[in-house]
Amino acid sequence: MQDRTPDAVRHLFAAVLEAITLPYGTPDYDRRILDRAGWAHAVATAALAEDPRDLAWNVDYLRAKLTAEKADAEKRAARGSVAR
Repeated sequence: MQDRTPDAVRHLFAAVLEAITLPYGTPDYDRRILDRAGWAHAVATAALAEDPRDLAWNVDYLRAKLTAEKADAEKRAARGSVAR
């Protein structure tokens, strides 16, 4: 069977999965997963409500949020390891 899922939809699903996938032992897991789930929810909601041609913008937005969140988490971890 041929895959008929548009690339934009596949990219959106991949970004949402990335957002809600975080190893459980990750420092600040509870706070980070709640933030990430909120962003994923907002992006998925917007993707359903907006023009389908805007899916790429939603994917880019979510990936940018995740990149910034990861960088912040790394900074916090580095400060924590220096303080010890």
